[in-house]
Formats: sequence, structure tokens, C-alpha cells
Amino acid sequence: MALTRREFLAAVAAAPLVSRLG
Repeated sequence: MALTRREFLAAVAAAPLVSRLG
């Protein structure tokens, strides 16, 4: 599964939000 730079940045940005939602 190859990620584009945009997809990678989106995943990194979403990670803390997901962790907050728990």
C-alpha cells in the first residue's frame, strides 16, 4: 500500500484526533 505525500500528511494529522476520541 503506497501512500502519497498528501495521504501521509492526512494520516499524521488525523492520528492525534483519533487518539483523543479514544
